[in-house]
Amino acid sequence: MRHGQFDARRAFTLIELLVVIAIITILAGILLPVFAQARGAARQIDCVSNQHQLGMAMMMYAMDAGERLPPAGLTEGGFWWQQMFTYINDERILVCKQATVHGPQNIPTYGMNLLLSGRSLATAESMAGASAGTIAYGDYDRVDLTDPCLMDTAILKTDPPKWAKRHHGGAVYTYVDGHTQWSVPPQATP
Repeated sequence: MRHGQFDARRAFTLIELLVVIAIITILAGILLPVFAQARGAARQIDCVSNQHQLGMAMMMYAMDAGERLPPAGLTEGGFWWQQMFTYINDERILVCKQATVHGPQNIPTYGMNLLLSGRSLATAESMAGASAGTIAYGDYDRVDLTDPCLMDTAILKTDPPKWAKRHHGGAVYTYVDGHTQWSVPPQATP
């Protein structure tokens, strides 16, 4: 064959090219939701890690504060998360990547159990339902910048907007005994 001459046996027809494009489009349509689910699962794992670190910070705070958990509301030392800053090496663990955050990034997207405010660890571990685990922290949708990020676990029995359902229809919770897990609210309620 001479140089520059077209060889019809090696060329793609327009129909073959359109079939290949259609196959690629169908595969992309199938794989994109899978990638979105994988990204959601990765963010859930990141949230579990963040809350586990918060749980360890809470335990260290309690050990240094005479076995007492941090006061939940605004005190001389600030809100609960501000009082634990010395035990938190990176304030990015206060924010779940799956949460929609309005305003400053250093205000948590996690809420502390209001019933644990300033209690001793022994009291918190013997609270009603503690055999199943007393929730210390959980995914929380804060209302505004003045929200102290406090969660009354009684709201977990209902369906208000305060508890977050940002991880596959459930939320991540850290318990007083230190374990962290994902669950749906009826399963998480102490």
